[in-house]
Amino acid sequence: MSVQTKTFTVFGRQYRSRQFAAVRALELMAMPGDIPPCIILGNTEAMIMDGMRETGVWCRLDTTEAINLHVRDGIGKMPPIMVMRAITVYSSDHTFKFLKTWRGVKVPSRFRGDSTPVNSVSVDPLIAQLLQDGIATLRELEEYYSLEDAFKMFDVAVAKGVNQALANEDSMKKSKV
Repeated sequence: MSVQTKTFTVFGRQYRSRQFAAVRALELMAMPGDIPPCIILGNTEAMIMDGMRETGVWCRLDTTEAINLHVRDGIGKMPPIMVMRAITVYSSDHTFKFLKTWRGVKVPSRFRGDSTPVNSVSVDPLIAQLLQDGIATLRELEEYYSLEDAFKMFDVAVAKGVNQALANEDSMKKSKV
């Protein structure tokens, strides 16, 4: 899969949102406090309207000015803050909603050590592991793969490691007999 774009309608206006790529999504997750709307909506665009008519031109909502200008309901009855909240929720869910139900591979406790792993200070541990295992390049994780893609790839790598550990454990038991 790859980063997906979805078009949606909120209060009579069209918007489209592109998922954040894996690296950027993890950066957003690590940000402290409330994230400003222009960052959350950085990959979202609004259809520019000419009165009540769609122009066919899209405008990125990555600045406060663009949000103030283009985040409106179709008939002017809803407060713009309500429209912005709805778009923000949809755009955020487009990248992060899968996390609400994500169930990764469970590693048996006997394969988990007490030692603290050494992690890169400049790269998220999940990204570092995918790079280290040669599963994806940094460029692919920055541009092409979504956060969900990265989680799936990481899950496959963990499952592979657990299966290898189980096979080694079984071989050791058989060799002692």
